[in-house]
Amino acid sequence: GQGEVAEEGKGLPRYDFRKEHGPVHHRLPGLGIILERFTGLLSASLSTASGTQIDVNPPEISSMAFGDFWRSIPLPASFNLFKMEPLRGPSLLLVEGALVFAFVDLFLGGTAERHVKLEGKSFTPIELKIIEKIVRMSLEDMEQSWADVEKLHMTFLRSEIDPQFAEIARSDETTLLSKFTVELGKFTGQMTLCTPFSALEPLRGKLRGGFRG
Repeated sequence: GQGEVAEEGKGLPRYDFRKEHGPVHHRLPGLGIILERFTGLLSASLSTASGTQIDVNPPEISSMAFGDFWRSIPLPASFNLFKMEPLRGPSLLLVEGALVFAFVDLFLGGTAERHVKLEGKSFTPIELKIIEKIVRMSLEDMEQSWADVEKLHMTFLRSEIDPQFAEIARSDETTLLSKFTVELGKFTGQMTLCTPFSALEPLRGKLRGGFRG
């Protein structure tokens, strides 16, 4: 009877609200197109720069509270802060330690197969130079992959090894995560792009899919 319908109706807003904290990215299909374009560009850039075939796979996109993401990061890692101007606040490009060492090995003429050294809290100056080279390359490609949708200027801010200097959002803030698997020969490693959802808010209309890849 009527009572049942009312009961059912009452449950709906609550259900939607919970979803609101869930897959925000599902409402932004345009983002997937941009990021897929980005992986193609970055695969080509890294392969050219290193003289070896490097594949960056299209990302797994998810959304979660910044604090939950933060607690899940395996250390050591390279935390690279950058701005997507004119959007507000910094974003983060995280390169896991194993991938940093694989890149370093490769760019210094090795095979990218040595094991991660976990001792020591910081990267050497030469490792930092190579990380920055890769991050700047990534940001250039990211800028290009966004160009058709929005002219954003990607500005590298700094590299950190200590996570406490790289907190770009409040713990409860929703962030968009794009996790890229990078393949260098037999080695695979992870890079993660983390952007507070609030920064992308002004572009929500454009990212709802109103453009063609």
